[in-house]
Amino acid sequence: MRIDLDGGTRARLVVVIAVYLAGAALLAVGAHSNTGMAPPPWLRYVTLGVVCGAMFLRRRAPMLGLGIGTIGFAAELVMGVSLGTALAYSDNLYAAAAHGPRRAGRVMLVVGVVLTVADAAVAYHFSGLPGAVVIAAVLAMLLLSPVATAMIIRESRTRAEAEARRAEAETQRAETIARLAEADREAVLAAERNRMARELHDTIANHFSAIAIRASAVMSRTDMDAAAVRDIVADMRQSSLDGLGEVRRTIDFLRTGEPEDVVQHGIGDIDEVVDRVRADGLGVTYSLTGAERPHPIAVGFAAYRIAQEALTNALKHGRDADARVAIDDSGVTLVVDNICDDDGDPAPGTGSGLLGMRERAHSLGGFFAAGRRGDNGWRVRAVLPIMEEGTR
Repeated sequence: MRIDLDGGTRARLVVVIAVYLAGAALLAVGAHSNTGMAPPPWLRYVTLGVVCGAMFLRRRAPMLGLGIGTIGFAAELVMGVSLGTALAYSDNLYAAAAHGPRRAGRVMLVVGVVLTVADAAVAYHFSGLPGAVVIAAVLAMLLLSPVATAMIIRESRTRAEAEARRAEAETQRAETIARLAEADREAVLAAERNRMARELHDTIANHFSAIAIRASAVMSRTDMDAAAVRDIVADMRQSSLDGLGEVRRTIDFLRTGEPEDVVQHGIGDIDEVVDRVRADGLGVTYSLTGAERPHPIAVGFAAYRIAQEALTNALKHGRDADARVAIDDSGVTLVVDNICDDDGDPAPGTGSGLLGMRERAHSLGGFFAAGRRGDNGWRVRAVLPIMEEGTR
């Protein structure tokens, strides 16, 4: 019959056998004391075997090993202490204090001190020799020092583990902070990309949509004289130059980050947008109330861009628009109504105009809505609250 043992079990078995052989050698040379009894010599080897066998349980069941070892060592004390058994029993004590319950070490120290004092008192009472007390003290040191050593090592190991856990927690916290910082960076980059896309779209959409509409008009008319065609082409050229100029200012702003390079328009410039779309063939009525009331530059610029995009959409998709801007103490209200031309062929767009208008309004804490009005109407409405300069 073959018994397969794992590496740890074989190592413990080798240690137990080695300690037993060393203890047996010490017994053979007489390294033991006598109490006056004359036990059979083999009995000491049995008690040594019990204490050594308890060492096999030092990891799996240290308290059970201590109990078994204590039984063997107590029997040894009746016959007289042998050096090999005492050394083996010290390992039982160490294992119980190091691997057993945390309270076990403290209890063993208290019990050991009490037993040492009692042993010294009994030895002195019966022998009357001071040397008996010295022997008891030496025996206590031999048996209690493994317990004290185990408690010190265990405390050091506990502190090291606590430090390791703390270091791991700090590492995880640092990794979490790094991930959050990376997420914030990505969010900032995404917001910046969106802002850049919105500015570029709003900068060029009006001009190039007008160019596309004028080019379509020229292509669809065959009865236009050369002078009319020249005038339309000149307007297309001027729109191109204006659009390129605004793109250049926007790019300069993205390079330098100076708001004055790009924020040049306000509510007072909406009439220029109205004139342009009128020139492109859209019937527009425009009214402005409360224009003299002060308002932040950011609010005026957002109102201008929203009006520009709404009127450009009306030029591409409808006819007969009506734009109204009202400024009061609470904010700026912008409404653009137009009639949709469902049968027309609108100029192509990016589809991001509504999103850009909504983002502009919401970035200022305002309101935006766009949708059908009636059977063939479309309404864009934005409310931009007036804030103190520098609050955003």
